[in-house]
Amino acid sequence: RETVANQQNALAILDVNQVNYETLDGADQANRERRNELFTISGIRAKYPQFFKVGPDGNTIFWGDWEQLQFTNDSNEIVSQLGGTKPQTGTRPAPETTTASQSSAHVLVLVSLQSFNREVVQNQQHARAILDVNKVNYQTLDGADPSHKERRNELFEISGVR
Repeated sequence: RETVANQQNALAILDVNQVNYETLDGADQANRERRNELFTISGIRAKYPQFFKVGPDGNTIFWGDWEQLQFTNDSNEIVSQLGGTKPQTGTRPAPETTTASQSSAHVLVLVSLQSFNREVVQNQQHARAILDVNKVNYQTLDGADPSHKERRNELFEISGVR
């Protein structure tokens, strides 16, 4: 289950950064020979996802695993290390109040921009990446900002989650 989530998160990160990539299903018997070549190159067996750089001459080198991709993404180095295009973020400051007559329909994402919890930060980045990839119109509201306390509490009340 964790492997599947990591693979989905990895593809979302690569998509958001418009990195040119191909996937190889390591469980597919038709890919067994190539999979084993890649395991030999990386020195890591049966751990997914793994990332490789393939040169114009077909030369393949191991770039990293899921943890390396996370670190590189957190450091905003995906584009410089793997190519692609720096994403235009869909994050926009949320207005204090929004009504249907004031703007088009959108998703409101309650976030905490002051969180030091790595998992929370990664989940927020992943959620925004998915929204960006799917071109979803959204706004963010920083629930940690004291000026948003009333709206944050309204959203907690609506969701039933605190």
